[in-house]
Amino acid sequence: MGHEFFHMGGYGGYIWAAYGLVFLVLIALAWLSWREQKINGLRAEMLKAARSRRRSDHAEKDRLETPS
Repeated sequence: MGHEFFHMGGYGGYIWAAYGLVFLVLIALAWLSWREQKINGLRAEMLKAARSRRRSDHAEKDRLETPS
């Protein structure tokens, strides 16, 4: 029974190869998605830091330019 299941009437090689290929594509897609999410998270942190620096630079500039 077990051997017949894997042989699948002579088409087992094609069927298992197709399953293997789909499995590899799904693993690659999951890895690429994880990597892209990580990169986008780092970009977002960099943009937030740059925005915060710009705001503090503008506040400092306004403070220095405003007569007391």
